[in-house]
Amino acid sequence: MSLLRRVGAFCQTLSYCFRNARGGLRACAQREGLEPWVLLLHYLWHTVTDLLEILLYQLFTFHRRVTPAPSDAVVVVLVPGYLMSTKGMPALKAMLTARGYHVAAVRGVLTLRSRKDIRKQALALCREHQDKRLVLFGYSFGGSIAHALGAELGIPSISLSTPLESKGAPFGAIMNLFGIDNYRDPVIPELGMNFVEAFSETIPHRMPDGVRRTWTIDGVHSHFSINNPKVVLTLTEAVERTFPGAAPQLGTTLVNRAA
Repeated sequence: MSLLRRVGAFCQTLSYCFRNARGGLRACAQREGLEPWVLLLHYLWHTVTDLLEILLYQLFTFHRRVTPAPSDAVVVVLVPGYLMSTKGMPALKAMLTARGYHVAAVRGVLTLRSRKDIRKQALALCREHQDKRLVLFGYSFGGSIAHALGAELGIPSISLSTPLESKGAPFGAIMNLFGIDNYRDPVIPELGMNFVEAFSETIPHRMPDGVRRTWTIDGVHSHFSINNPKVVLTLTEAVERTFPGAAPQLGTTLVNRAA
């Protein structure tokens, strides 16, 4: 694709994101009984503070020494989001560990250039623990990696804030400008679960055709909410309900967006 065509696609994607965010803002504000400008301020405030929190964790958190997983442990393989590492999600690691799960985290920052290496690492961790019960978790762009591996290996997969349309998120604008070869929109597999924030420019206001097994976490309005206590609890409960594989029934705060 020529640079001119990429720039044109980039601008088209940004326009799509703006229209989607505006429609989603109105719908979410009406659903929650808020004025749109109040919800927008709430979203911007949480987006900035959540992002800064992730950045601080990535700068000042170090990977702990990995210990062997007990023979009866459920192993959760963590895949980071775009431009972040798994060091940016300490709250989820801590709660999973406290509940008795063994956390196996991919190392490094997920970028367009490193995505194949991140996938190889996640695959290697799955093979390393293939004699144990496994769950793949991916945040944002990492969710597409987790679901693809989950479908390939027959392993349950969970994602948070994963863009469902490459044309409908800021990540899509990046792809259109710089290009990603052979990228496909994520498909939520039969053993997969996808959770999205109630409103952001990342998640389509109207779900694409064929999207299923997707739940909204009401009251969460930030794409960077990976360390939000409500989000961490929801994801941990989702892992707990993965075995023996029952569909998640996680309370009234969740709305099935694919219904």
